Amino acid sequence: MKRILPKGLMRRPTNGSGASSPDQTDQSPEGILLRELTTFCEVSNNPQSPQQGNEFVHLPIIVESAESSPAAAKEAAVRIRKYLSTPNQTPNHVQYNAIMLLRILTDNPGHTFTKNFDSKFVAAIKELLRHGRDWHVQNYLRQFLSSLESGRSMDEDLQPLLAMWAKEKAKNDRPYPVAFPSNSSPTPPPRPPVHPRNKLPDPGELSARIEEARNSAKLLTQFVQTTPPVEMEGNDLIKEFVDRCQTSSRLIQGYIHCNDPAPDEDTLLTLIEVNDEISVALSGQQRGLLKARKARSSRSPTSSNLNSPSPPSNGATSATLSQPFSSDPPQESQIPDQSTTRLSELPGATMTGARPNTTAQRPNNERYEYNAADFEVQNPFADDFATQDSDNDRRHAQGTTTQGSRVHFQAAEQDR
Repeated sequence: MKRILPKGLMRRPTNGSGASSPDQTDQSPEGILLRELTTFCEVSNNPQSPQQGNEFVHLPIIVESAESSPAAAKEAAVRIRKYLSTPNQTPNHVQYNAIMLLRILTDNPGHTFTKNFDSKFVAAIKELLRHGRDWHVQNYLRQFLSSLESGRSMDEDLQPLLAMWAKEKAKNDRPYPVAFPSNSSPTPPPRPPVHPRNKLPDPGELSARIEEARNSAKLLTQFVQTTPPVEMEGNDLIKEFVDRCQTSSRLIQGYIHCNDPAPDEDTLLTLIEVNDEISVALSGQQRGLLKARKARSSRSPTSSNLNSPSPPSNGATSATLSQPFSSDPPQESQIPDQSTTRLSELPGATMTGARPNTTAQRPNNERYEYNAADFEVQNPFADDFATQDSDNDRRHAQGTTTQGSRVHFQAAEQDR
C-alpha cells in the first residue's frame, strides 16, 4: 500500500545547499526576507548568468525586513546558520555571501538579529572554522570574528560566539588552508561585467545597473555611519562597497557620455542623479576615514606634545590670581612708583621758591579742594631782589594814589 504522510510532515523542496525553498507567494516580512536572502546568497557564480552582479539589490529589502520584524530577523539567523553548518556541501560563494550578510545584519538591525546566536549557531560557525576548505571564506570569517572581538567584546549577545572564537584561536595555531579546492574560485565574487566604451546596454540591463549603483551607494553610507572609527580603515566590507561604487561610477559615467545610442533626457537625468549619489557616498567614506585617522592620532600623542609643558587650566589660573602666595609679594609692589619718581625729579621748593605742596600732606579721607596757590611755581631764573623792589614801588604808587584821591574827596566836601 502507498504510505500517506500527513500534510504538515511532507518534506518541503530543498535547494542544493540543504535549505528549503521559500514560498514565493508569502508577502509577510518573514516571507519577503527569506526570498531576498535566498536570492542574494544563492546567486549563480557563473559570470555569464544574467543575475550575476545584481545580487546586492536585495540587501536593502533584507535589512528593512529584519528591522521591521523580530521574527524575520530570527528567520535570517536560522537560514544563515543552515548555509554555514555544512561547509563541505554548500558552494563557496554561498558561504561567502552568507558571511557578508551576517556582518551586515550584526550591525543593522543589531540586537534584534544577534540575540538569535544560540548554541546551534555557534556550533555552525565552529564547524566552518574547523572544516572550511575555501581560503577566502576562512579569511573573511576570521576577520569578522576578530572585528567583533576588538570592537564589541562587551556585547552580551556575542559572548558565546566570542568565547568559542577565543578557544579556537588558542587551540589552532596552524594557519588556515591556503589551497583552493576544485569547487573554489581563486577570487571573491566577480564584479559586474564592463560593457564596451560608448555603448549603451539594453533598457533592462541599464535599469539593473542603475539600481545596483543606488543600492551600493546607500549601503556604503549606512556602513560608514554604523562602523566605529577604530574599525573604519580595516573594514573589508566597506572596502568591498567602495570598490563596487567606484566600478559603478565608471559605468554610469560611460553611459552618460555614450553615443551608441545616446540616452534620452529622462535617462540622462537619472544617470546624473545616480552618479551624484555615488559621489556623495564615496565622499562620506573619505570623511569617515579622515575622522578615524584623527581619532587614532589623538590617542597616540607625539613626542613633542609629551615633552612640552601643559598649560595650566582655567581653574588653576583663577586660583592663582585670586589667592597669591604670602611668601611672594605681588609683582606691582616690586615696581617703583612712577608718580614718586616723577615728583622727585621736579625742582624742589628751595630751588624754585615755591610754596610747599600741602596736598601731599592731606589725609586720604579729606575731601580735596582746588587751591591755585598750590600749583604756583616761581621762575628759577628771575631776579628776586629786582622783583621785590618793583613790588615795593608798585605798592608805594598804589598807596600814594589812594591817599591823593582821599584828600581830593575831603576837599570837595569842604567846598560843598
